Amino acid sequence: MVNTAKSFRFVILVMLSVFTVFSFGQQYDQFSGFYQNEISLNPAFTGQSVGKYRVSDIVRLRDYGPSSTDITTSLSAEMRLTFQSVKDFYGMKTVKSKAYSWGFGYLGQARLQSTLFNRYQSHYLSFAYHRIIKDKFNFSLGGQVGVYTYPNTYGNSYVAGTDVVNNSWLIAESAFKPDANVGFLLGFGKTDCWKEDQQYKLVFGLSSYHLMSSFSGEDSTIFPAQEIKFHAGYLLRISRSIGLVPRLYTSYNGLYYTSAGLNVLWRAHYAFVDRIRVGGFYRSDGYANISFGMRIFWGRTKNLKGFDLLCSYDLKVKENISTPYYKSAIEFSIVFQPFLRCWESSRCSDAYQFEEL
Repeated sequence: MVNTAKSFRFVILVMLSVFTVFSFGQQYDQFSGFYQNEISLNPAFTGQSVGKYRVSDIVRLRDYGPSSTDITTSLSAEMRLTFQSVKDFYGMKTVKSKAYSWGFGYLGQARLQSTLFNRYQSHYLSFAYHRIIKDKFNFSLGGQVGVYTYPNTYGNSYVAGTDVVNNSWLIAESAFKPDANVGFLLGFGKTDCWKEDQQYKLVFGLSSYHLMSSFSGEDSTIFPAQEIKFHAGYLLRISRSIGLVPRLYTSYNGLYYTSAGLNVLWRAHYAFVDRIRVGGFYRSDGYANISFGMRIFWGRTKNLKGFDLLCSYDLKVKENISTPYYKSAIEFSIVFQPFLRCWESSRCSDAYQFEEL
């Protein structure tokens, strides 16, 4: 019965991915590696990391042609607060982690572009509450409050005698707007040593961003509009070393956007590299995305630290796009966090002493 339920969830996720990818076709200002900076996807991810803290950054370079390019970056830092209870039974003390935790963090995003109108910055304080039920079910609720800024431009003119002279250049001042985001997250099933890529076997969530704005049918690459986001992922373990994670991300802010694809994970366990990632996604704005990454780690005990590195490339495969499109894009991401070694440190052993078999 359990295997049937797992297979049913997987089939439903794949069907949703196929349906949404071929149903929508507009361009949004979204990161291709949306799963590398999770709190920009859903504030409920804040503090939902394998270690006590996590720092991540994504930098994307898009080329629109000779006249226009842009650089967009998203930086986040977060930490998790856990709580413990101590019981004393005739001098024997036992420490048990409580079923809830809190996450706190910061999210900052910015876009620099040759076109003045399309630049912006945003800064948020992020927080989330996490609750684990029976060690296999997780519920998270999160929020973000902050501000985003953008250039407020106007024409310059002055009076020369009796004539008003209008200059063709613009004067820009920073305009500020308060902002807020909310979201919830559900996770089912333990994943053990796969937590860095998928906290639970089945994860899905819903979030609403830019609550102070309204939905807009115009191109959201100029100013952020209110946006509803849905995301889902499922871990399919092929073996102890190989896993597949199909992912779906779709959003709406007056226009629809969807990205769906597959990440292939290989836990290599070399001297300084413990996993390699390859991915392929198709986006409803007419782009295919391919990615390659790995985690570099250090440490000789059970407690390790490491960098998760990923590089992805957007390839345009659809020409008839109604919104302005870019020629190509490349994206770099890096995530730093501590984690637990889940394999035997001796190369003479094949034991996974922390993994549930």
